[in-house]
Amino acid sequence: MGAHEEIGGPELALLEAIAESATPGPWVTPRGTCEVFSLAGGHLLAMTHTQFPDRPRALHEEDARFIAALNPEMVCRLIATVHRLQADVARLEADLADARAGGDAEGRPREPLRPR
Repeated sequence: MGAHEEIGGPELALLEAIAESATPGPWVTPRGTCEVFSLAGGHLLAMTHTQFPDRPRALHEEDARFIAALNPEMVCRLIATVHRLQADVARLEADLADARAGGDAEGRPREPLRPR
């Protein structure tokens, strides 16, 4: 998948299912380490320094912080935001179609478009 490709409904549903079944967050990486721990479960979730020993340690710490930031709660919040934005777009597209047609389904003039 390219850096700017959108994801669709099935992919969102899969991500949500995966996030909901994962170890609960928050996840943390103590400063100066490459490990990711679950505060809820108190156990190690990931280690980034063992897979690429030729990379500088700072890059492994960045990877660990990234993994910790994308904990299940954050993924579910991002998915909820996508769903809300998709609903907003659908509503605005319907409003625009009505406005272009000169009114609503009963022929009444539409009110100006405004955010909800």
